[in-house]
Amino acid sequence: MYVLQQGFDPSRVVVAGDSAGGHLALSLTHLVQATKTPMYGGLVLLSPVTDMARDSGSRERNRNFDYLAPQPLASPLCVVRLFYAPGRRMSRDLISELSRPLVSPLRGQFTNFPRTLIQFGASEVLADDSTQLHAQMAQSKHPESFVLESYDDMLHVFHVFFDRPESTQALGSIGRFVKDV
Repeated sequence: MYVLQQGFDPSRVVVAGDSAGGHLALSLTHLVQATKTPMYGGLVLLSPVTDMARDSGSRERNRNFDYLAPQPLASPLCVVRLFYAPGRRMSRDLISELSRPLVSPLRGQFTNFPRTLIQFGASEVLADDSTQLHAQMAQSKHPESFVLESYDDMLHVFHVFFDRPESTQALGSIGRFVKDV
């Protein structure tokens, strides 16, 4: 990683991402873990996309509350299929590809993951992605290293609505987390 080549102490580095950026941060962490590169000190995930291979219950349950309108995986208009496999028909091979940990980070191992803060809106369509990710992480040897924060009535990446008290609270929590790394 570039920051390590510049002499930064990996234990003081925090990687963060929201939505698809959270997905990329998770995939990067799996890659760092697999290549035995020194692991960074923290990971901040805001409403991350964690599983590309299936539709979660919150996508249907919260679809009338969130501004995201994801199509089911079976639909050719599904964002996952449009960006990952445009024009490909749904098949077992495609589901198998989508189930790989670098594509669906929820399906990876979290044994040597850094301290992680996950924040999400309870009314967002990707709420289950965050809760299921935290449940997987909590099965590791250090479950206390993984913090999940749910914000009632909030939408996908609600942090951008700066006038909301929940955004202020969430951003303050991120600041404290980063400071502690």
